[in-house]
Amino acid sequence: MNSGVPRTILHWLQSLDLIFPYKYPKRDLADGRLAAEIFNHYYNNQINIDMLYSSPSFKHREDNWKQLQKFFNKHNINVPESVILPVLNCYEEGAIDFLKYIYTLLTNKKIIEVKREDKELNIPHYAIPTASRVKKCVNGDQIDMSKFVKKHNEFTKKLKEASISVNNLKSKSDENKPKNEEIKIKSVKVFQRS
Repeated sequence: MNSGVPRTILHWLQSLDLIFPYKYPKRDLADGRLAAEIFNHYYNNQINIDMLYSSPSFKHREDNWKQLQKFFNKHNINVPESVILPVLNCYEEGAIDFLKYIYTLLTNKKIIEVKREDKELNIPHYAIPTASRVKKCVNGDQIDMSKFVKKHNEFTKKLKEASISVNNLKSKSDENKPKNEEIKIKSVKVFQRS
């Protein structure tokens, strides 16, 4: 429910006391009736929501959005078609982007989003699949597996860099040590063994 929708937008939607539900943005915004109700709140009920179709068919949704675009043009509201089309086609990210767009348009406030690390970055090194496991996963999701392979390659690269830097430090420290200390250490080791 409401995954990906910023908290500020959820509070904003709750403050509008909307009739239509907004639990699942991609489904609830697709027919345009929720968007019409949001704009009605700001434009004094100038959209007749009863004239919009409540059918899930693409033809009716498209007709609803055409009516909304007429309203946008009449009131000089800049809502580009590139923002509307993903909503009309029920894309999750499209619905969230549309909500963000109309929030900034209607409230003149910017959305401050907290950047979270991707799930792929939180994978521990022992959970990264080996090359043979990746080969065996024929029916798996190729996008996810490519992320795992990328993470696996990054991890091995970091390990190699770390081992090279440690080896460089050891060799530099060995060069700086006087040879007398090496002899003392060897003699202590011999003494401890016997």
